[in-house]
Amino acid sequence: MPCQGARPANSADDVVELLPVVLGKGAFGRVYEGTYHGQRVAVKQLLDLVEGAELEELQASFAQELEVLGRCRHPNILRILAACMTPPRPCLVMEVSQASAEVWEIIAA
Repeated sequence: MPCQGARPANSADDVVELLPVVLGKGAFGRVYEGTYHGQRVAVKQLLDLVEGAELEELQASFAQELEVLGRCRHPNILRILAACMTPPRPCLVMEVSQASAEVWEIIAA
């Protein structure tokens, strides 16, 4: 399932390939394992469970998360590599570390 990056997709390298591995899940989304530019990544993707005003609030919250994480530079915070804010499936593409993969595996269990 492709998810395009933050900039317009110009080649196959600009597409995030989602793998059938769910690293974690919550009330409004799931975190999948994927690849982006040949790198293993975590892809946080919103579910399409809500409509109307709730959807607008959720999209605003997701956009705020992107803005905040996009400004963060710290060794303990995963970097945002790309994002797609257009419906039907907004997603954040983040680096993934071995430690974060282990945490997501525990959460998903």
